[in-house]
Amino acid sequence: QATMRSWPPYPHLKVFLIGQVFIILSVWFVFTTFAGTSGSPEASGASGVAGASGVSGVPPVHIEAPLPPPRDGFLQVDHPLGPLFVLHPPLPESLRGHTWEALTPENVEDRSFLILLGSLINVSAYPKRILYDLGLHQYESSLRWMLDNYPAHFDEVYGFECDKTIFEDKKDPRIPEGGAHFFIGKYVGTTDDEKFIDFSRLLRETCRKEDFCVIKMDIEGAEWSLLPAMEEQGVHSLVDELFVELHFQDPHMTRFGWGESGPHSVE
Repeated sequence: QATMRSWPPYPHLKVFLIGQVFIILSVWFVFTTFAGTSGSPEASGASGVAGASGVSGVPPVHIEAPLPPPRDGFLQVDHPLGPLFVLHPPLPESLRGHTWEALTPENVEDRSFLILLGSLINVSAYPKRILYDLGLHQYESSLRWMLDNYPAHFDEVYGFECDKTIFEDKKDPRIPEGGAHFFIGKYVGTTDDEKFIDFSRLLRETCRKEDFCVIKMDIEGAEWSLLPAMEEQGVHSLVDELFVELHFQDPHMTRFGWGESGPHSVE
């Protein structure tokens, strides 16, 4: 009758193998610990905060939660300030799950995919919160939506609408007294005259680096000239969050007014 020998056959070999496993686990633990911290903002000296970090008198605003994973139809883009989730150019047959034939003025304006910065950082740490609504249109469709959905209370609101017949000031009680500044019948532009207001100048005069400034821009194609002008004037760095409806030529969107305000293509 055969008997099975214990493994390993030599006791000192068993001790040697156990020691080797212990050494490997120790090296793995040290490597993962130091490799995980060396690239962090705290270890490298880089700022691990969002907003106006490094500005005198402004407390750092720490991100309270990681950005949610990109949803279907979004691409993650690396950026010095952190990952950005960008809506991928729509496929020819659909837009956000809707076929082109099924698009309506309601679902084409769907904003449920927006990731609001105010939900990721402590906006109350800023001395002042300012909203710039460029293209007020109707109160319900723009300003009210921002006041209803943005997770912060704005101390001041600057609003622009070139059509005097569309916007009606509802005296929203959520805007502090004296905090509403509406320019009705005026266009935002790059110069000051009877028709236009130089938005870069206005932004420089009303928004400080330590403030939290949000811009919603829907100006029917004028964004193509206004955004480069803001960068040239150096005021783009004052903006903490920017929402832009970018207008371009597209045969599917002409029935919604796109393509009437400029020659730009999606490319």
